[in-house]
Amino acid sequence: MNTDRLEEFRALAHILNYSKTAEQLFLSQSILSRHIQELEQSLGVTLFLRDTHDVVLTDEGKYLLR
Repeated sequence: MNTDRLEEFRALAHILNYSKTAEQLFLSQSILSRHIQELEQSLGVTLFLRDTHDVVLTDEGKYLLR
């Protein structure tokens, strides 16, 4: 597992906004989204619930954050 992906997850989990997190990490929003999807696939869980306005940690996401 790539530790950079975990750092990106941690940043997104605290900010809960893809655009702001991507800007802080000097990434494009699409790259950050792809990285999070790759992390979710490698773990076999959904870490965030997303819609057009909100990003929310799932229970699995909260567990990983701890």
